[in-house]
Amino acid sequence: MSDGWTIIDNQGEFATAWDSHVTPEGDSYWCDCDRKIISHADPHQPVVANLINTAYEKIRNNIRDWDNVEVFFNTSQEAPETPTSGALEYYFINHSTRQVFWIEDVKAERLGIGPVTSPRQLRSALVPEYWTHVDYFPCHHPVNDDATEELLNVLRHGAIDDMTAPGSTFPYSAKECRQYLSLFEGFKNSSGVASRSAFKTASIARVWSSITRVRHINGYGLKHPRLDRLQGLGDYSSMQARRSLKWRVIELGCFDMSRGLFGRMTALWNGRIVYQRHWHTLFDELRREWELMALINVVMLMASIALLLKTQANLFILKSLVASTAGAGVVLSLLLHRVHQRSGLATASDISAYISYAENYYHGLRGLSIVLSLPRVLSLWGMILLQVTLAMELSPDDPKEYQWDKWAAIGAVPATVLLPALAFFRNPA
Repeated sequence: MSDGWTIIDNQGEFATAWDSHVTPEGDSYWCDCDRKIISHADPHQPVVANLINTAYEKIRNNIRDWDNVEVFFNTSQEAPETPTSGALEYYFINHSTRQVFWIEDVKAERLGIGPVTSPRQLRSALVPEYWTHVDYFPCHHPVNDDATEELLNVLRHGAIDDMTAPGSTFPYSAKECRQYLSLFEGFKNSSGVASRSAFKTASIARVWSSITRVRHINGYGLKHPRLDRLQGLGDYSSMQARRSLKWRVIELGCFDMSRGLFGRMTALWNGRIVYQRHWHTLFDELRREWELMALINVVMLMASIALLLKTQANLFILKSLVASTAGAGVVLSLLLHRVHQRSGLATASDISAYISYAENYYHGLRGLSIVLSLPRVLSLWGMILLQVTLAMELSPDDPKEYQWDKWAAIGAVPATVLLPALAFFRNPA
């Protein structure tokens, strides 16, 4: 906002009005509460002070009411010895309307909020930015009681909505809502009155930022809001499940095991909006399944190796096929378990980037569902091949002779595999 870098030592006039604050995370910033100015740059540096003062003089007449408005200034270089630019970054904050604004036209794309089609949608997009600002600068301006009480009521309603609506668009589960409510009550009761500390302000602002961002994504308060997470799922699923002979043959080879997972992931990806808690539940269940499949395939691999030690050459190929199938199942289970750790898919952005990368333009998540189902598919193929091998290996030479001990051994293998599988389905993650 100023092209001049004239160095003026005006510490005596302005610097005494500046207060230094440290946020709960440990970041520091400066605030001039008299002039309602916030800055990360040190105003005791003459160059920075000159820039801020010059900019403030240029803008102060553009704001009619400064009661609930403050301005943020920032420099790209903090008091450089040989400055190359005198520009300042800035934005205004209106605490009464919970908005961020500027005094000239600004393109929405440059702000990172994407294109907007109406003033209401623009306001909806800027509300999360306001709460992000409060989260970053929580020490000098506490959240008022109305915003705090509204948040508590929103969390109560969110908990009930999550318990009663399978397609709830609220970002937090009922359990998380109860945890937040308990923590906020702790802030209130810590000193007998509502605390005005920066810790409470930053915490409230962070939760508000998350809620308002999800509200904006779902068109909250706009003409055509998304009221249910499963809204439009029928049309979206039909687009994802287009007819394809190639994919159908692959699915039949997988015993159609991927179809259920495909439908579940399509519902979670409906509208391409990610709710991380639902995806975390899915990936937790898949990791537990892959652990079980790895154990089953290890047992089958050991059995196939024991069978390979026998001398019948006519079954060598079949035994080798059992061993290779079980080995592939072990390796693939461990690999998928490693790739899909919670640490790598912790945030909604991580999950969205992963699903977007794996999504097919014509068939959606059909291919991904097949890949994630392969450990279970390989386990079933291994069991079938192992049963055939055992039947051929242990069949008596005389068809009239029944060797019950050998047939019992054949049945013992699927029993040891199915029992832990049934335990898994009785106690899901």
